[in-house]
Formats: sequence, structure tokens, C-alpha cells
Amino acid sequence: MKNIFKNITYICLIMGFVISCTTNEYEIPNNGGGNALLVSSINDGLRPGEIEVRVGDTSKYTDLSVFSEDRLWTFPEGAVDILGSSNDITTDKKEFSVVFKDTEDGNPRSIEVLLQPIFNGPVPPEAATDTAFVRILPHIRASFTNDIPEVDGALKLEAGNVATFTNTSSELESAEWVIFNNTTNTIKGDTIKTINVENERFTSLGSYTVRLRAFDDMPFSQDFVSLNFEVIPSSEPLILEPEIREDGDGEITLRYSRDLDPSSLDPISNFTLMVDAAPATISSVMVDPDNPANLVVTPAVNIKNTQTATLAYMVTNLQSSDAAPAPSLATTAIEAFNPNLFTKDPTFEEGDIQWGNPFGNNTTGVFRTRVSPGNNSNFAMSIQGVDVGNNFQIAITDAFEVKAGNQIRLTFDYKLPPGFPGNTNFTFRIYEFPGFSDLYRNFTNVGCCGLVADGTWQTRTVILGDGSNGPTTVPSDFSGSIFMQIIADPSGGANPEILLDNFRIEHVEL
Repeated sequence: MKNIFKNITYICLIMGFVISCTTNEYEIPNNGGGNALLVSSINDGLRPGEIEVRVGDTSKYTDLSVFSEDRLWTFPEGAVDILGSSNDITTDKKEFSVVFKDTEDGNPRSIEVLLQPIFNGPVPPEAATDTAFVRILPHIRASFTNDIPEVDGALKLEAGNVATFTNTSSELESAEWVIFNNTTNTIKGDTIKTINVENERFTSLGSYTVRLRAFDDMPFSQDFVSLNFEVIPSSEPLILEPEIREDGDGEITLRYSRDLDPSSLDPISNFTLMVDAAPATISSVMVDPDNPANLVVTPAVNIKNTQTATLAYMVTNLQSSDAAPAPSLATTAIEAFNPNLFTKDPTFEEGDIQWGNPFGNNTTGVFRTRVSPGNNSNFAMSIQGVDVGNNFQIAITDAFEVKAGNQIRLTFDYKLPPGFPGNTNFTFRIYEFPGFSDLYRNFTNVGCCGLVADGTWQTRTVILGDGSNGPTTVPSDFSGSIFMQIIADPSGGANPEILLDNFRIEHVEL
């Protein structure tokens, strides 16, 4: 008889139903009667506790009790509408559907759904009922506040200023924000998927609508709310950010505090570009059509990250879209585009260390861990247990992309305690994944070859080469791995802890 019951339970699961029960396992009563088995279509797993639904959701209930002849279902008063019945508290149907109702105060409500089968023969009370626990949630009500000033009965923000929109919805599970410029009929940036929008800068004049979608995927509910406001001409001067940078396309961007008037753009002759102390040609200057608060300067030849460059701009006509004059730019150094090619958590802040465990010769007792603090960060990588005779490696594979025509620069932070054995050798190699190569490597140790052991954080920067011909130029693109080998001082005894942090791999543009 028990096997029959288990088969019935299995069939229920493959039909897509899930059982809500008060006990972990059902036993057929000894008197040959049966067992209460309540099945609900809303359950998403044999999970304990309450199952959450929304007001207005529909659920089908089924009595799958073994050998029952009849039944009595009971719901709390005012909790559900039993479809097809004038009685919304009890029913004797084997299968039926309900719609969950709202409460008078609109707050969540927890209910118990009770099934009491009627069996042929006496059945112990503890085996004769089953209960489902349901929490009925109201639908989400979206709302948010803002810090935009009210002027003459309307919300108005001066161009160049920032605004914060704080989500005050009835639930804060998930949110999506869209900011729409009604004047230009464009969306400002991308959909913002954060609970709040903080310090959003508005550089363009016009009428705006901010829309919030507050939602929860399980149980699903969503609501929308919108706010209209204006961005008006500013009473403040137009400001130019002091730092100027080159991007990946070789363009240099000047960033202003609000939109520029393209018709007021000065000629190229008002700009002076110097590269390695020599005048360089500018091919174009334009207001960025995608972000009119930016002025884009494009050199005729891309500036390499091994060069030094400056830019100056004498303004004669340029002004903002609200007619504020733009400031001139004194001779300013350009920050070259120089990204960290290392993509696999080079700062150890993201979680588990992605470098492999030590391998090679005599690795017993050698281990690497994530420790705190790092160098100006929360975490670093620690290597402990290095002793005489250790010759081991750690590696991280497929961690960056290297482009042809460049050399490779490796930078990392390290901390070695005073008295660290000077003949312990550190070798870094970069090689094409999944192979191995000595084309891009560097040998280093304490004292003679670059490392400092004084108990403080230090930074080591090297350009990698084959060891005999100096730095090596990359002949073709490849996906790179990095490999660190440590050969212990043969006469130095046990080495104290080694700390490593903030790895960078960069192109050296030739």
C-alpha cells in the first residue's frame, strides 16, 4: 500500500503539481484507510513555509487523498472567491479554483487552507488533514520622491545640476527607470536598473519625464509612476572639467557642465596640440552629437600611451546652449588611453581567488589565500609556507587579450617583510592560451633585481621580454595567461608571507 502512495506522489510531481504538506513523509494508516494529500497549482516546490501569491491570482486545488470518499475544504472568511460557488469558505469539490481577495486595509495576509478528507473507516486525526500555508500580497504601488526645486508651481532644474529620485514604492524588490526628453523626443542614456537614481546630471534644456517601473517577478506584480519637470537655463557659469582624456578611438574629449551650442564652435586654429613637445595636427573638432556637453578633438595621428601630449584651447566664440560663455583651456596634459587588459579580478575584490592553487615541485605546505587588507583595497592574495627546496607556480588562464604591434607591461603591488631571503627568485611569464612560452617573461628577486623587502607595499613595473633581447613586440593577437614561478632561496630557510595585489597588464604602444 505504501508503494501505491509513493507512485501517486510521483505522478503528481511530473504533472507539474507540487505538494504542500504538514509532514515530511506520509504513511498509510494501519487501519487501511488513507492519507490526506492536498495539491495546489501555485506551489513552486516542496518548500517549507508560506507560498506567496498576489491579490487576484487564481489557483487550482486538488484532493489526491488516498482512498477518500469525500472531503471538506476550509478557507478563512474573506480570503478567496471559490469559483462556481456561492460559499467562499467551504467546499466538498474534489477539484476547484479560487481567486485570492484583497484585505480591507490592503496589507499582506497569511492564511491556512485546510483539507479534511472523509475516509472509509476510522482514521487518526493527525493523518486525516493537510494544510497549505499561503501569504496573499497586495499588488505593488509605485512611488518616488525627488529633490528638484519647485519654481512658480512647477518642478524646474537648472541645466548642469543633478537630481536624485528615491524609490518609495510599497515593495523595493526591483526597479527600472526611464528618463525621456520630451523636447528632443529621445531617451536620456539607457534604462537605469537600480532601486534609486542618485545624482543624475541634466545638461540638456527641455521638458522631461521620469518613469519608474517597480516590480517583483515572483509573485509577479508591477506598477508605473511618472514625474514631469523642466530643465531651464542656468544662472551659473559654464564649467570645464580639469582632466582631459583620450578614448579607445584616439579622440580627446573636453567635458563641460552643460550642452554646447554647435553654431558657436571655434575653428581648429584656436586649439594647440603638442605630442612629445612637437606640434601635432588636429583633423577635426566637433560637439558630440550623442552628448552635446562634450567637445571632441580628433588628432590626425593617434597618440600612443608611450608619448606625452598636451592640449590648449583659446575660446573666442564657444558658448553653452543657454548662452553662457565657455572658459578657455590652458595647456593641459592629456591622459592617454591605457586600459588594464587583465579581466579576471586583478584586485581580488570580487570573491574567490581565480589563480589556481600552487603546483610544481615541493608544494606541500604552500598555499595561497585571500586576505585583508590589500593595498588601498579590502583584499590581497597571500602566499604562505614557502620553504627551502620549493619550486612552485600559480597561474591564471585566458585572462586578457593582447594586440599585435605592442609590447606588454606588467605592474603589480607586493609586500615583503624585512629580511626576506634575497636569493628567492620570482619569474612572471605571459603566454598564449592554452600553450606556454618564454617570449614574455621577467626574472626578479630582492636586492639586486628590483624587489624591496621593507614590510611596506611597493609597486613593480616591468616590460616583458625573452630574457636576452629585451622587451618583445607581439607579432599577432592572442588570448593571454599569466604564470608566476617562485624558486625559494636554497640557503635562506623559511620565507615569511608574500602579499600581492592590483595586477595590471597594459599595452606599450610602439
